[in-house]
Amino acid sequence: MSSCPSFCKLNHFSDDEYFHLPDVHTVEGLLDLISGCTLVILGNVVDFRTYCAPNQTEDDPTTAEQHRLWKEFDRNDILGDERMTMCYARGMALCVFEWIRGWCVVRNPEGGVIDDLPSKHVVQIMDALLAYKAKAEVGRLEGAPHCTLWMLKAQILNVVEWDSAIKKVWNERTGESSNSLRMTLDEGCKVEWRTDALYKFCKDSKCFSLTLFSIATLNVSSEIPSASRHDGLRS
Repeated sequence: MSSCPSFCKLNHFSDDEYFHLPDVHTVEGLLDLISGCTLVILGNVVDFRTYCAPNQTEDDPTTAEQHRLWKEFDRNDILGDERMTMCYARGMALCVFEWIRGWCVVRNPEGGVIDDLPSKHVVQIMDALLAYKAKAEVGRLEGAPHCTLWMLKAQILNVVEWDSAIKKVWNERTGESSNSLRMTLDEGCKVEWRTDALYKFCKDSKCFSLTLFSIATLNVSSEIPSASRHDGLRS
């Protein structure tokens, strides 16, 4: 608890702050939460500094030694304290994924269960990023400075190894990439939460800040009347 004091205010949201929380009782709101977590999990993948050596500018050529240090020790232009912060945030996001997998059920219009939506979402994004980069290199289009296809793939494979559920979905890929950074579900899909989801998660969770976040997100729809929500948010 003392290790994350900056999150202690999560149980003191004002009405305006509640409006910014995704309503995880809806498909759109759940996808919003998964998308936010995905961005955090892919923080190193999409950060341009990941592909640069320390203090390397956009125009500086990469030396053989810099490539070696990057490949063997992941030495890049992101400062150490920031990298630690990114690791912590990534761990939080993976915990949210685990929470969703264990306590949330997403059903298709026919009533069938859509298994492990978080992993399917992040794998689709990673697959699409690799497809985009491959096409860009064929077309000689420049992207992030110093980033090559093999470097991007190395970072993505790091993500795959962090979580066994993500790795399983990654290894089950078949055919070509969807080339889409957006996951769409059929109309009529529904989100269900186990009635003991909040109690069980809070009881088992070792992360105080994540517990408070879960309380806020699961209670958001009951705390705010649907008629009072801002335009564009779930009702």
